Amino acid sequence: MSSYSVQTENLIEELGGCGNLQVLLCLCIHSSNTIIFWSLLAMSFIGYTPDFSCKVLDVSQTSLSTLNLSNVSPDHLCFAGPNTTCSSYIFQQSANTIVTEWSLICDRRWIVAFITTLQMVGLVVGSIIAGQVADFLGRKTTIISGIAFVTIFNFIGLFTPSWKIYAAIRFFIGTGVGLSHTTQYTYMIEFVTSKWRPLVVCFPSSAIAGMLLAPVSWWLHDWRSLHLLKTIVGVLFFIMIWFFPESFRWLGAKMKFKRAKKSIKFIATVNRRKYPDLEELFNRAKVEAVSNITMSSNFTNLLTSKELRNVTLPLSIVWFSVCLSWYCISLGMEAVSVNVYLTILLMNFVDFPADLITAVFISRYGRKRFCLAIFCMSGILCCAAGIFQHFDKLSKTSSSLMVTTLVVSILAKFAVASADRSVIVYTTELYPTVIRTTGFSFQATVGRFGAIVSPFLIHINGYFPGAMYVICGVILVISSVCILFLRETKDLILQDYIRPDPSDLSTK
Repeated sequence: MSSYSVQTENLIEELGGCGNLQVLLCLCIHSSNTIIFWSLLAMSFIGYTPDFSCKVLDVSQTSLSTLNLSNVSPDHLCFAGPNTTCSSYIFQQSANTIVTEWSLICDRRWIVAFITTLQMVGLVVGSIIAGQVADFLGRKTTIISGIAFVTIFNFIGLFTPSWKIYAAIRFFIGTGVGLSHTTQYTYMIEFVTSKWRPLVVCFPSSAIAGMLLAPVSWWLHDWRSLHLLKTIVGVLFFIMIWFFPESFRWLGAKMKFKRAKKSIKFIATVNRRKYPDLEELFNRAKVEAVSNITMSSNFTNLLTSKELRNVTLPLSIVWFSVCLSWYCISLGMEAVSVNVYLTILLMNFVDFPADLITAVFISRYGRKRFCLAIFCMSGILCCAAGIFQHFDKLSKTSSSLMVTTLVVSILAKFAVASADRSVIVYTTELYPTVIRTTGFSFQATVGRFGAIVSPFLIHINGYFPGAMYVICGVILVISSVCILFLRETKDLILQDYIRPDPSDLSTK
């Protein structure tokens, strides 16, 4: 008798492979990345510092004799000498951000990095919770809970009276993003067969959402209006996802056969396929579930099981490096351009071809080989971007060097985005169904620690131009070595339980 994994794969084919239900489900989940990525990347606009000038210059009487006011420029002035500060500011009216709302500049600039970091801490919390909830209560439940969290706290953000309360709100928004985004890839791939998995994961929805953030921010010019729009969009996707079924693959593996039958019947109806005989499938699920009864879905199993530990440890280093780099480049756009809207557009635009190219290359050359190559390339390009940015800031007048810095930075973002997407595909295939979301959640959590570190590297980059890129580049190259310790998953059926029969895995 074939394993549960093989029978499930055959059942998906029998139900239409990638039929109407799968297409609608994946389009809905990917479209929901609008609210997810607008919330995740919003700080690139909300925390943006427009041009400002000093309105009132406070000069101590004791320093008037030593201060040469003819050399003082009012633009971006924080202090002009000992005991000489600017007590109030005039901001350019190009955008209303939290920086202009609460004057988060000069010695208060650290607050923006702190708020962003707190959001990333929420992302870590959400990622941790997501794995446990998704493997215990279900994938769909976790996703709609995350979207509800994001929507509610975006609405609350409309009425924020101070940056301290807003920092707390960003934490909960990050938690909601972690819940939804960590679970969505597992949810989608459990409805499709092997050949469709790369496209399902690599569909460039995050790139499209990121690009849309640029014109939307330019159109609204106001951070509170952006919160209102995200609230409306969130409500829409919450309602849409509510009508889709739970993953029958997960339901069967957890022996929730009654709900699994309803899910399968719904898929068969939408795909216009005959309702299949499920007796043999469920009998096999019972047998394999009993043999895995001691393997509960929690983080400790990822390290206590030898099979899972050999996957978890090297993947952790890989996830940390790629997430650190992705967030540094995505949130540190201000360092490579004076036009925040154009840079947001360009930096997210490169994710679009990166996602599509990744889907093609990992399908043709395999997950392991492509990941190894793209991580090395990402590291080299990040180091090059750091070097160019360093000399660009030193020269201050070379327009050609500034353009070169922007171009190389965009190429680095392209490579990092491709590396990030390929690792997501790889991770969802390396873990079995009974612990897949827990494993993915663990890796996403490790990656979110990279996200927590990223605002500080961006802050440091303001003092030492190029340092952020060079650090990311070195870490990426080092982490590529860890990929050598992972097995290839190309053309393998999704594993549902721990320690399967190897002869059942090959589809060739």
